[in-house]
Amino acid sequence: MGCRSKKNPSEMIRICTLKSGEIKVNVNEGRGAYICKDRKCLDTAIKKSGISRALKCQINTKVYDELLGLIEE
Repeated sequence: MGCRSKKNPSEMIRICTLKSGEIKVNVNEGRGAYICKDRKCLDTAIKKSGISRALKCQINTKVYDELLGLIEE
């Protein structure tokens, strides 16, 4: 969603939206998308609204904070 590179899903973070509308990170249910474990990729995805466009919903800043925490681990 940021750099649009192709990688093995195990090397990426999955973000998905559940039927309830809740957005979860690293869950394999619902409509999902992957993002690299790279701060630059996340910054690009935020700037271009890639995550919200892929999931077809608005993204709460808590989700971005959670992603950033996983990337920086």
